[in-house]
Amino acid sequence: MVKKKRVTGNRSMLFEGGSSSSPPGTADEAPGSLRGRKKTRFLFFLLFIVFFWGGGPSFNFAGALDNWTLTFPHPTENDLNSVSYGNGIYAAAGDAGTILYSANGRDWTVVPRLTKSHLKKVIFASNRFVAGGDDGVILTSHNGISWLARRSGVDSILRSVTYGGGQFIAVGDGGVIITSPDAKNWTRRIVHDSIDFYDAVYGDSSFLAVGYR
Repeated sequence: MVKKKRVTGNRSMLFEGGSSSSPPGTADEAPGSLRGRKKTRFLFFLLFIVFFWGGGPSFNFAGALDNWTLTFPHPTENDLNSVSYGNGIYAAAGDAGTILYSANGRDWTVVPRLTKSHLKKVIFASNRFVAGGDDGVILTSHNGISWLARRSGVDSILRSVTYGGGQFIAVGDGGVIITSPDAKNWTRRIVHDSIDFYDAVYGDSSFLAVGYR
């Protein structure tokens, strides 16, 4: 069963699948409602106390997260939209079917192109990489180096891929949701053709998809 809840007006939409329970909260908790504004002010007040009480915040960060290195020369001129890690390999995916892999995050190799479609998302789950993108493209790999194209059964833009409960799901434009237990054979499940889904996540035994109407 799939349930939906309007978050603000009739634009941002939130869908829940795989669970019969309704999402917590009600419409009057939206940021624009009176209750939502009260919550926002309350949270801001708490943050004000935590960070500014006693003369202002003091930030003293140190460690590896302060040191970022730009990879040069750039491994590709195409935009990279997503990156994932698994089985000792980093894999990045981007425009014009670009896929790169690296064992150390510094030295990258470009994978022979399987598609010219833009790739929007790549994940690692269930011992494999799965990438999705424009024109319903789905690519899979067990090692991040050798990739195969799969038939998704759709030609919409697939903007996100996630995994949970033994199922891969990909979501995208036109209300498209496709599912697969192995990332090889996909089943089409459309919720609403006037909604473009932008992302999905699995948690607490349910899939949650968000999008724009």
